[in-house]
Amino acid sequence: MPMSPSPEGTPLLKDGVKGRPTWVSIALFLVLQILVFIADETVMATLGVQFARSAFARQRNFTLPVGGNGCATSNVSQELNEIQSETALFSTYQSFLTDLIPVLTGLPLVAASDFTGRRPILILRCLGPLIMALGFLVVSFFDLSVYYALIGCAVFGISGGFVLLHSVSMLYVTEIVSPKQRGVAITTIYGIQYTVVYVAPLILNSLLGALGSFTIVYLIVTCFALLALLWMLPPNIIRESVKKQPVHPVDLMKGITRSVRDLFVEATGGRRWRLIVILACYAVVSFNLHGFQNTVTLYGLGEPFCWTPTLVGVFAFIYGGPNAILAPIIVWFMELFVSDYWVIYLSILCGIAEYLLTAVAETNAMLIYGASFAGIFFGISQPVYIALLTRLVATKSHGALFSVHTLVFALTSASSLIVQSYVYSLAVRSGHAVVMFYVMMVLSGSVIIPTIVVHVAEPKEGFHPDAAIAENDQSRDDAQTPGSKEDNFNLVESSADDKKLD
Repeated sequence: MPMSPSPEGTPLLKDGVKGRPTWVSIALFLVLQILVFIADETVMATLGVQFARSAFARQRNFTLPVGGNGCATSNVSQELNEIQSETALFSTYQSFLTDLIPVLTGLPLVAASDFTGRRPILILRCLGPLIMALGFLVVSFFDLSVYYALIGCAVFGISGGFVLLHSVSMLYVTEIVSPKQRGVAITTIYGIQYTVVYVAPLILNSLLGALGSFTIVYLIVTCFALLALLWMLPPNIIRESVKKQPVHPVDLMKGITRSVRDLFVEATGGRRWRLIVILACYAVVSFNLHGFQNTVTLYGLGEPFCWTPTLVGVFAFIYGGPNAILAPIIVWFMELFVSDYWVIYLSILCGIAEYLLTAVAETNAMLIYGASFAGIFFGISQPVYIALLTRLVATKSHGALFSVHTLVFALTSASSLIVQSYVYSLAVRSGHAVVMFYVMMVLSGSVIIPTIVVHVAEPKEGFHPDAAIAENDQSRDDAQTPGSKEDNFNLVESSADDKKLD
């Protein structure tokens, strides 16, 4: 059963922040984000590909070429091709387990958190990376077949992967922060997540190069995953934000289905079409953004850029690091003067500039630094779109909203890598690789018109979904028990006290 609505302007975690300010709860939650994302699939994928490639070469007593310019190598042995092919196959299996399985498990787990509470789902999610990292550690230490490590990857996927942690984190922050602060808070979570995602591989790969031992690096990652789980276990560190509701599994599935249906059914007064439009814009941005780093890496490895492994690492950091660090700051600063929509407009323009400069770049400096810094704020539209969505639905529907968000994000992020890689391979064969970046530029700009429509059509007084739900309940009660209108009106009036800044 869904929770009863509470005033939208009040954080839900009243008991959780009792005795400490909300910012303390946020700070403690940010520590969890740092610990758990060090062992996340992006970091493990970077290490996993190198580990598998090294293992396959060792099986053949083959010495991998280190350094030098790959573009200048005219003769490549058949044995090296076989190693590359087997490594790509392992990477495909790993991506399937860590990225595609969460498409199936993410939505029900996020929706189930409305009944089980957020903490049990977060604890389950912390177990996933611990088992995955431990699997790679055991395989490395005992020199087993790398394919045994895929067992841990499967457990990670079942635990929900990145999409579950991303969605539950946004949902948790939504519940403990008031709507006026929600945009900055959600963007801060976004910034911390992606800072770790882009900085951790750089640090771990540097350690790998210095130590020359996968076992030590995997031991470090395993320790961070264990610390994340230990951080979650005490109930007074990351406190529960919703009431647990014991329910039968059959009733749970019915409740999940009903809550997702009610999310759109109860979105009256022009909120339903806005939900659909914003979700569609979010999907387009996610599709463009998620696979772009991989696509540019493939592009940079070819002629005329011929990236070395060092340049690949530098690009990964330059592409994502500044964006993740500056995102919360720019959102906070802009919201002091203008509405959230202007942050989205800035993000769209940055995306267009990044794709354009990528297409016309002829030097590494332009491709790595010029295009990346032009698109420095491209990704900030994602958390802002999420903040806008939370203001369109009642408090009791936040769990259902983030279940839908999980599904949309999982589908777009998983398909982004597959589709962009396939389309790029076709573009390379035809000799028109840059055409793909022009198409992505147009696709990125396509969301500006629907965003403007939603912005212009928004009432100046904003939306009060909790009040709308209470008013609908009042109407039904009045039809059954005449005479209670005055009491119900007081409930509606008391819950409609938060106004959105335009």
